[in-house]
Amino acid sequence: MHKQTISGSNGATIAISLSDVDLVVEYRAPDFVTGRCAVFVALGTHHEIGAAIVPFQRGAEGSTVFLPFKADLLVWTGSLTESSLCNERKWERWKWSDAASSTQNRVKIDNGTLTIQLPRSQFGEAKRIDCAVYAKDFSENDGWGKFFGCNDRSIEAGTGDKYISQYLEIDLHPASEKIARPRTRLGSPRMRIYQLFVRLFGNINETRKPDGTIGENGVGKFNDINDAALSSLREMGFTHIWLTGVLQQATGTDYSSISQPADDPDLLKGVAGSPYAIKDYFDVCPDYA
Repeated sequence: MHKQTISGSNGATIAISLSDVDLVVEYRAPDFVTGRCAVFVALGTHHEIGAAIVPFQRGAEGSTVFLPFKADLLVWTGSLTESSLCNERKWERWKWSDAASSTQNRVKIDNGTLTIQLPRSQFGEAKRIDCAVYAKDFSENDGWGKFFGCNDRSIEAGTGDKYISQYLEIDLHPASEKIARPRTRLGSPRMRIYQLFVRLFGNINETRKPDGTIGENGVGKFNDINDAALSSLREMGFTHIWLTGVLQQATGTDYSSISQPADDPDLLKGVAGSPYAIKDYFDVCPDYA
């Protein structure tokens, strides 16, 4: 069975597995407590037009959750035994059906990992489906619940209505390279900026010597920001990169060979110097080249 693990908000991890028979969602989060928390899986299977608003009800689904896609199936955990049925709602005849115990989707919990098993037969001939995964703690907020542990890492835990801006597009083809890819709603104005500190990004040297030299502690390079790194950042949902600390700084490293001798130690913070102690706004730090 092919499996892909996704890091969610609030320390949650979500593993998506795919076989010829089932789509399996494994959920684990530090804040998840059996008996008071529920995990929700909202799916857009493209059977029906669906809705971008998840049903909301005190003591049931809790406060409102808005999705970046139109879901037509909502599955969530109820009372947990070794192997229990899920609750579900379906979008039928232009509205959400009443909550009912699922006849096919099942849930179990083992060693702190909650697993929801979804037979693929209910997805019909769909090649791709949309998915959002999150949890709620119903011991809080007077039965409306506290939202936490979403697949969208930009969504903070808390009470009240929540908008999920990033969802997972699940490729049901058995030979697909990746099962789930993060997606945002087309035309969404939301930007997600990754602050990339070149000195650390890509530096696999684990030496942490105070005032160590480049040879001792290592340093990241511009070449580390390659196609693979950019693709990985894009897969995590980032739309922009902020390169930090790349302008030429005062440093104790001697670059006399390119007419840039070491600077006065009294001006420096450590041998490398501070990336904020810029001495030339029209050039970059030679450490990274």
